[in-house]
Amino acid sequence: HAEVRRRLDTYAALSEGGRLDLIPFGAAGEFDRFWLEAAMGLRAAPAELIGAVNEDGATEWRRDPATRVIARAEPGACAAALAPGAQDALLGWMRHRLTLHPDVFAAMAERGAPCALSFIVYSPDSPDGRVETWRWQAAELSLDAELWDEPLPAELAGPPAIMGRIETAMRAAALGQTTGPSPADFADLAQARRSAGDHAGAYLVLARETAHFGPCPQPAVGGARPACAMSNAVTAAGIGDADFERVFEGFAALATGDHARTVERLKPELDRDGPDGAAARTLVAGELVAWGPDGLAAHPELDPGQLFAEALAMDPHAPDAYWHLGRRFLEAGAPQAAWTLFDLGRALRDRAPTPLLAQVDTLEDRLEAIAPALFARFGDADNAPAVDESDEAATPTVQADAVSDDTAAEPAPEPRARSEIDLLLEALRTDG
Repeated sequence: HAEVRRRLDTYAALSEGGRLDLIPFGAAGEFDRFWLEAAMGLRAAPAELIGAVNEDGATEWRRDPATRVIARAEPGACAAALAPGAQDALLGWMRHRLTLHPDVFAAMAERGAPCALSFIVYSPDSPDGRVETWRWQAAELSLDAELWDEPLPAELAGPPAIMGRIETAMRAAALGQTTGPSPADFADLAQARRSAGDHAGAYLVLARETAHFGPCPQPAVGGARPACAMSNAVTAAGIGDADFERVFEGFAALATGDHARTVERLKPELDRDGPDGAAARTLVAGELVAWGPDGLAAHPELDPGQLFAEALAMDPHAPDAYWHLGRRFLEAGAPQAAWTLFDLGRALRDRAPTPLLAQVDTLEDRLEAIAPALFARFGDADNAPAVDESDEAATPTVQADAVSDDTAAEPAPEPRARSEIDLLLEALRTDG
């Protein structure tokens, strides 16, 4: 999902949300959107292709009878040497690695993995076009999936790097090596803060409880989450306490969307540790992000990413914490880091995803709707024979050879009608 999100962001940015048929690349000139779709593995509408088998038994595809061949697949006995499921793994690898238009790939995959494949690539590096030829040589299956690791955005990778600071806490929580507080633990901690005269801390602890278990149920009294029934008592006890009243004013400002006042009222609580400190950091960071550039300019000493990371390190069993920091990475253009956080949050042994973190499912559904081919399993009934589920990752050994430059340019096709991808892109940008 992270890699597809990266591709989608690139596609949306270069094609202006799928509206451009010709993609400008500065000095390199303009490229038909077909070639951007080939590079990203995404398309706005089905491409018009003409496929034919030549006298050598190879299948060739053109975009128009009068134009050159844009792809050629050579059959052979090589696929028969593959172990069960390996042909499907090879097709999956090719789908994600080769700069091949999704409709050309789909047509090719119907015939199974080829022994050799040639296709044209247009890009800023090859504005006149080049031909790539890939020849199948061997495939080896590995049980150790390789995780692609991308550089973190500069604003989120300053010393010390965020991911390094919180990795230990996150992994321990996800592996069940540590245990998060229960609903009763939050009630006990809030009562302890209140008994010590720290009414502001008690109120923040109650707020943090919802980051673990979601919004409080109604009615709250007598339920399985006793902290949810304590808000009125904590508020009544805190009246007259200056710190509590300041924090309470911050929550009131939060409810009305007054970002500046929320940050100003809650900022003194950033020195806290524990669940109350995590609550303060999350609230202030969220308001700075919502406030936008004006908020960051008003408080240059505060970094929302650092605050979200500190909150997660203090309280790694809160599913909401993984959503907040992951969303920050997503907005900064680091989808791989974002989905690492999303997946770790959903993998917590002692927590179910909160409604906030469950929004990742919606993001993933939309990505799969936009690019179903990139999520297809070639062992499904509509494709090739079933994949052996014990094969968690495949690393085919494929050699690229006979790569050459070809200067024959493709004519621009007729403009294509917009499809549902435009609406899906808009919805995805709105929600995440």
